[in-house]
Amino acid sequence: MLPTMSRLSRPPYIDAATGVAYDTDKAEFEGYLTKQSMWLRDWRRRYFILKGSRLFFAKTPHEAPHGMIDLS
Repeated sequence: MLPTMSRLSRPPYIDAATGVAYDTDKAEFEGYLTKQSMWLRDWRRRYFILKGSRLFFAKTPHEAPHGMIDLS
């Protein structure tokens, strides 16, 4: 029997303003989209994770998200 590989869990998003940690595992939808940067106003490819009414974004699928958009 072959050993099963466990799925690596994604690190949580930690809100810098409040210190609250948001779990980003078991997302409803996830995938790549483009997002306009705030400073240089250029378009960048980011990995988005939709969980509930929160949309998290990271550079790659396995990194901790570095931003969140609350859709509520």
